[in-house]
Amino acid sequence: MTASLDRRRPRARRLALNTAAAALLALSLFAAGSGGDVAAAAEGSCSVAALQTALGRGPALDGNISLVAASPIEGSFTPPGATAPLTGFPGLCRVAGVAKPSRDSEINFEVWLPNGSWNSKYLSVGEGGLHGTINYAGLADGVRRGYATASTDAGHSAADRWWMVGHPEKVIDAGYRGKHLQTIAAKAVIRAHYDEAPRWSYHAGCSGGGRQALMSLQRYPGDFDGFVIGAPANNWTGQTTNWINKALAFADAASVIPAEKLPAIQAAVAAQCDAIDGVSDGIVSDPRRCSFNPDALACSPAKENGPKCLTPPQLAALKRIFRGPVDSKGKQLFPGEEFGTDILAASGQNFVDRLGATTVGGLVLDRTDWDFRKFDFDRDSKMMEAKIGRIFNATDANLRAQKAKGIKVIQYHGWADQALSPGESIDYYERVVASMGGVAETQAFYRLFMAPGMAHCGGGPGPNKFGQSGGQSVAPLVTGSTASDDVVKALERWVEEGIAPDRLIATKYRNDAVTEPALIRRPLCPYPQVQKYNGTGDPNVASSFSCVAASSATR
Repeated sequence: MTASLDRRRPRARRLALNTAAAALLALSLFAAGSGGDVAAAAEGSCSVAALQTALGRGPALDGNISLVAASPIEGSFTPPGATAPLTGFPGLCRVAGVAKPSRDSEINFEVWLPNGSWNSKYLSVGEGGLHGTINYAGLADGVRRGYATASTDAGHSAADRWWMVGHPEKVIDAGYRGKHLQTIAAKAVIRAHYDEAPRWSYHAGCSGGGRQALMSLQRYPGDFDGFVIGAPANNWTGQTTNWINKALAFADAASVIPAEKLPAIQAAVAAQCDAIDGVSDGIVSDPRRCSFNPDALACSPAKENGPKCLTPPQLAALKRIFRGPVDSKGKQLFPGEEFGTDILAASGQNFVDRLGATTVGGLVLDRTDWDFRKFDFDRDSKMMEAKIGRIFNATDANLRAQKAKGIKVIQYHGWADQALSPGESIDYYERVVASMGGVAETQAFYRLFMAPGMAHCGGGPGPNKFGQSGGQSVAPLVTGSTASDDVVKALERWVEEGIAPDRLIATKYRNDAVTEPALIRRPLCPYPQVQKYNGTGDPNVASSFSCVAASSATR
């Protein structure tokens, strides 16, 4: 059967090595990174010629896919543009290729094939933001776990902020086509190299990589057997509306909240919200059950602008950020920031400054000089949805076909995410629940775990390590980890053995480093359950908490 695209289907072609241009591309790709010798690629099965011969015996593939280079690597590799090498992975065959489904497409991808330690599985690692860079750290993490692993730049370079202007086909490549073609190519390369297809195929990604995961789940249900989806930017246009809302909240100099005031904000939130789960520990377990009143931070006449209070413009900005974007009639357009979030985090502000303006200016208006101050919430939110929603949004809640195929999904989101609204993960999941006919029907194949105190993809004051990675992929294995505290192992057990995770155990390490001592361990509960302190026992031990039904109260 011929693998297919759902748009601009070119004539199916066999994977073939291109001419001199492909050879030059191969040299540039492999010369940019160190750890493999292109001249040595003619040895064994780790060569374009050997792979090409095996591929010639396989099915035809859409996408005008070509292999351009192959080279063995022995445990160390320095990615292009990096100074420090990636180490600690087995010897492998590094394969590079390119897909050109349109005249303006150039989707680069790499497949890393471990030698002798392959677990007979395929892993696609996500790429963050608007993509544009092959995820080498994710490739290394994947092969460390035994996976044949693949990543793509999704058809453009992140170094060019305005890559999309005048290039509508590249927008499609980044929106959904690039990741799909990467997987078509990767599965063919895996079969050619090992003389067998992967037994199981998985995708793991967070943020932009989480959007890729939900897009693949909804649009290409035949690509993967299971997904680890972290903090997905799946409603890209809605999230952009929230980024613009945050930018406008701080657009006036008088509204800007200095960093030295953040501790006062966090302390006020903790005073009203911290103990909801039964223990005061600096972690807001469920912001929805907190009726925080920002007015408690208002400066008194005697302290017009003190370090522990907010001026009227600053207070108005804080309320706007927590509320989220609304139209002129007060209709909520997208969830806002959650109580307990570091609203001033530089990483979160980068999303606001860069991705918000790039989306509206570049993807929607096809121009580089757009001013976010001109955004109209009545008009422009609808315009974004109409222009790029079908390409970038992964919001289809009807997953009956996916469930019938046996696909399993584990999604997570940190309640203290400073970049992507946690409320959207809940909103989307509840739409799936409604579409599927209830929580039980949904949890049979799809479970959402909210992580109290965890920031974007990781980090934050709460327990934030459970086998996921803030680098759009999977984390290196922790010695002694099990399906209870490693989300990738949990997914494997669910897909391969039929055992669903009833909770995940998250750990807070000193300095957030898994090589340091563990400080706190807590259960992450399948939504809509929440964690609750049992009333006795060490609050830093997971067994002191239970997963219970959540209160119906929301703010």
